[in-house]
Amino acid sequence: PNKKELASLGILAMEGNVTEKYEQVRLARRDWAIGDSHATMLWKPVRTVEAIFGKTLFSALRDGLEIYSPPDLERAHFCFGNIDLRHHILRYPNAEQMVMEMAEEYVKQARSLAKEVSICSLLPEIDPERKLKNAYWHKGTPSFGSPEERSIVAQMFREALLNYSKGTNVTIVDPPESIKGGGWFKKECLEPNGLHLRTDCY
Repeated sequence: PNKKELASLGILAMEGNVTEKYEQVRLARRDWAIGDSHATMLWKPVRTVEAIFGKTLFSALRDGLEIYSPPDLERAHFCFGNIDLRHHILRYPNAEQMVMEMAEEYVKQARSLAKEVSICSLLPEIDPERKLKNAYWHKGTPSFGSPEERSIVAQMFREALLNYSKGTNVTIVDPPESIKGGGWFKKECLEPNGLHLRTDCY
């Protein structure tokens, strides 16, 4: 929140109805980041983040992205697919077909939800030497496939997104170079039980 919003929230907190005001502020904004737990890394001032922990791209597309997105957005940023990459896509008999179908549907649904839309490429592999508790576990199971296989799928997904977004209002955004080499996994910038960055390290 900005200073004016903070002052308003402070007064309302003393009056006991801060939750209602908080939701009003969130919903009033026209710039949203929506996705799995990694969507929190897209936060910046005056942007609302809707992070749906454990949400796969597959199920979000099945439900319809519009149910997670308020109407009349100026800008929408989507960050789904990281769970699918780690745990699901390589289980399918034809992973390439799955990637193509999901990428096409992702762009198709996302492009109608705001004037400007961005979709995040999938996050890079964590350094396999790092031992982060439960970081690559989902519903009690470890990630599926080798790091090399997942890297190939991630690149395939990125290329499919780029292809399907041509000529649309959708931009594909890659993770910054600073996180690709593994240097971003500094102990002091990670949440204690996983691979999410702490908010003060964004």
